[in-house]
Amino acid sequence: MNVELSHLNIMGSTPPSKGDVLVIQTRKSGDKQFLTVVKDVVNGNEVILQKSTNSFYNHDMYYTGTSWVKKIWNLGTVELTTSVNNTNQFYNK
Repeated sequence: MNVELSHLNIMGSTPPSKGDVLVIQTRKSGDKQFLTVVKDVVNGNEVILQKSTNSFYNHDMYYTGTSWVKKIWNLGTVELTTSVNNTNQFYNK
């Protein structure tokens, strides 16, 4: 299923919070988007996506257009349902 994401819900100048679900499009991914859960936010702007691989982005750099992250949509806190049985299905591949 393809979902068209509106630019109206793109994050602004405020970094996401721990536990928020993000849809990320990188500069190298073309039209592909990735779904991930924010593990932590350090120093107010370092958004940790996955601790084991040291995957993060600097929100200030994203906001100014100099990050490896091209677009971000913040879906906020999403509660898992029986159709999604674990958070592993949310992580970048």
